[in-house]
Amino acid sequence: TRVGLQVKWNIEGDAFSLWAPAGPGFGEAAVLVDGEPAGTFNAHAEADAPSAPRFALQGLVPGRHTVILTTGEAPIPLDAIEVGGD
Repeated sequence: TRVGLQVKWNIEGDAFSLWAPAGPGFGEAAVLVDGEPAGTFNAHAEADAPSAPRFALQGLVPGRHTVILTTGEAPIPLDAIEVGGD
């Protein structure tokens, strides 16, 4: 897996969560919202786990936002982005 691969969503709302399974073969990704660091999406686990929210952010100003994930050294799975609010 190449480091620095990105996935991008344009959302409208005041909150979102990123759903994915977890497991020993998966890693982490940096999360940026509107170009600013917002935290880390973590799909690494000692044992396989079903899809669940692996990153969530609430309290955004209602409206349009850009969400970008940038991968690290290990691959990451992604199932869905769930958007809340407006």
